[in-house]
Amino acid sequence: MKTVEKASLAAILASVIVFMAFPASLIPPPGNSGLTYFSTLKRLGRCLAETKYSPPKHKSPVKIEEEEKKFLLYPPKIIEESDQMIVPGDRLKINFSFAPPEGTKEATLYFYPVKGLISGVEKRKITVKISSGKKNSVTNILHLSQKLTDYPDLKETADKKPKLDQLLFLVFKFRTERKIVYETFLASPLLKGKPPRVVFPDFTENSSNFLTDPPPGKGNYYLKGDPDFTNSKMPEVREMALQAAAYGNGFFPDSPSEVSENVYEFTREVLQPKSWSEEEIYSSKQIARWWKAGKIGPNKPYSRPHKREISSMTSPPGFICVEHAYLFTSLLRTLGIPAREIDVGFGTHLRKKDGKYRLGYFCQEAAAQAYFSGKWHLYDPFLGCSDFQCYLDRFWSYVSWYAYEAKDEKQGGKQLGYEGGYGHKFVLSADGTGMPKNKDHWKFLKKQIKPGLIVTFGENREGLRLSATSKSGEKTGFAGKGEPKKEIPDSIYYENFKIQTVSPEKVLPDILFLPLDKHTKYSINVYSEKGTNKLLKEAKEKRKGNSFKLIFFRKRKKKGAPAVSTATGTLKSGKDQTWVVEVLSNGKTKIIESN
Repeated sequence: MKTVEKASLAAILASVIVFMAFPASLIPPPGNSGLTYFSTLKRLGRCLAETKYSPPKHKSPVKIEEEEKKFLLYPPKIIEESDQMIVPGDRLKINFSFAPPEGTKEATLYFYPVKGLISGVEKRKITVKISSGKKNSVTNILHLSQKLTDYPDLKETADKKPKLDQLLFLVFKFRTERKIVYETFLASPLLKGKPPRVVFPDFTENSSNFLTDPPPGKGNYYLKGDPDFTNSKMPEVREMALQAAAYGNGFFPDSPSEVSENVYEFTREVLQPKSWSEEEIYSSKQIARWWKAGKIGPNKPYSRPHKREISSMTSPPGFICVEHAYLFTSLLRTLGIPAREIDVGFGTHLRKKDGKYRLGYFCQEAAAQAYFSGKWHLYDPFLGCSDFQCYLDRFWSYVSWYAYEAKDEKQGGKQLGYEGGYGHKFVLSADGTGMPKNKDHWKFLKKQIKPGLIVTFGENREGLRLSATSKSGEKTGFAGKGEPKKEIPDSIYYENFKIQTVSPEKVLPDILFLPLDKHTKYSINVYSEKGTNKLLKEAKEKRKGNSFKLIFFRKRKKKGAPAVSTATGTLKSGKDQTWVVEVLSNGKTKIIESN
């Protein structure tokens, strides 16, 4: 095999003479393609000084030629590059194979990057023991610059691809029993037998290892997105996407699963503080500008400006779930990973229709999905969920919908953004059915109800509170003046207050969710909250106390529709009331008033 370009001592001396013969003003300025002649000489001088380089001493020129033929350096190869893309911020693992001079006992390799695109090498020096006459190999890792400014051709287009050749200056130090021999080379690592080129990451175009026939969506929506909120051609968004993909580990991963996870964590950290209010939505274009200016980023909460007066539940006003979803999908699409927005409704309280009680979806959330490894994967940067099971851990039911086509101004989009951008309307119907308010914006994805027992009141009774106690004494629910208790594992408790819902004027009653996998029997306690004047007034007027209806909404595992049972009671002033509820093995609910 041929050796890579070999720099002899004579060439080095000739370079010094040439440099001394010409003024520095004639030397071309530095460029991104590599170091200038002047800086190459400076770096060469430093590395030779570090290795204490001295030319090998031989008795005659003939012997030099004969000994040099005994050393062979094979073309270095880039290995373990599973996505076959060399991108800004990449980590290149390179194999260096060589046959040392005869009699070599130990070899030391010194690695020096000689191009501005290289941010560093993992190991500056590697020493190996040698088996004389055999092929030896070492591996080292080369880090490419993460800054898109170092790749001006990649800012807005991928047409021009910088070539990565002559990346490393190598110094070999061979130790034999009699002497030390040095060899120097300018190395060009190869990928599939050719010098690689740097490309802007595009998993759809450049890597078929993970994305085979990705789903396009209508009009290739999954890669294009809503035009006012994706902004994939904008330099700041492209640079932000590169940084997000490398977030947490310092280099650009080879797989879209790792990239998606890093972008998810990046989005969570950058969009701070979070807000649950109906605030104006900013696109990835404006968010990337703030990030580029250093206004937002990890551990940099940012009070964003507003065009109109709004009421915010966070101070200062923060970023809502829709911004989290849109930024996440924008960054993924910029990197060639198909993505789509998700609209989710969470079950929080029961709703009544035609005299029957059903699950009500009074809480809305915006999330997203990324496509890789042949399926869609959920990411919710706002709530910190990376699968649907996370939703069931916090709520007992959810229903979800996905975006499948662009919604700009001409295609029925809604004006969402501060900058006047149009996109999907992330709002559910106010009736609690979980249906999107704008049905043409979404397609049904999936729905799931967690097995268990829901206990609540038939209507809101201000001042009436709920708690539950398991057979082993664990308690969940209202706890008087103290904080609500949640001792029963996997239980959920919502107090009766005005929650931020799709119907914000609605005040909803206390509600409990109790799991049935460990316990099938609970004591349900109903009592009045002290200091509630309305309840006391009603009790005095009726003299017999305050009547109410308890609803027991039961969902069995792997069974059909939930079953509903009811119990009525009257709570007199200053009194509590307790029911014992048990779900029997046949699925029926047994309810007994204990006082």
